[in-house]
This record gives sequence, C-alpha cells and structure tokens, in this order.
Amino acid sequence: MTVSGALALGALFAGSSAAQASGWGQAANYTYSWNIRSAQTTSAPVLARIPAKQDVPCWYEYCTGVETGGTYTCPGRSGTYDTWTPLNYKGRKGWVATRCVGFGQG
Repeated sequence: MTVSGALALGALFAGSSAAQASGWGQAANYTYSWNIRSAQTTSAPVLARIPAKQDVPCWYEYCTGVETGGTYTCPGRSGTYDTWTPLNYKGRKGWVATRCVGFGQG
C-alpha cells in the first residue's frame, strides 16, 4: 500500500492515541481482530492480538517502512499478499500484515 493510499484510508478512523504526535499514523481493523507479530511472517510469534476498532501507532511517521515478507491472506478478502508494516506496540517494534488493516493519520 502506498503512503497516499494509506492516508486516504484515514477517513475510516475517528480519534487518535494521545501518545501520538500530529503526522504519525496508526493501524486498525474495524471489522476483525488482528495480530502484531515479531517478524514479517505468519510463522513469527504474535506479540499481541488487537481487538477490532482498537488502533496501534505506526513505528515510523506516516506508516512508512513497509517491507516484503511471508505471504498471508486477510479475513473477508480473497488473494494472497506479502507486505508488512512496522508498528509500535508498547515501545517494541512489531509487524502487521499491511493489507489486513487500514491506516489513518494520528
């Protein structure tokens, strides 16, 4: 997902984390719960299972730093993807399957 595409999805999200500075992004899925993993693959340990409608701040400003990793499918979608976005989960860098969440402006 491109940065402009990620920012366009920002309209899906209301509010932001008080800990985030203006310009920082956040990830959330408003339909399904989702995982933050320790590496860019579905075989990596899950650092946290995030409930639907809860957001987590991105590791880099504007949710940049997307990397290619292991393949995954998202609930409610067809297709296989391989891009992962770094998030900041309680000060620890974790990874989310990019196509399974939306990104909004913090």
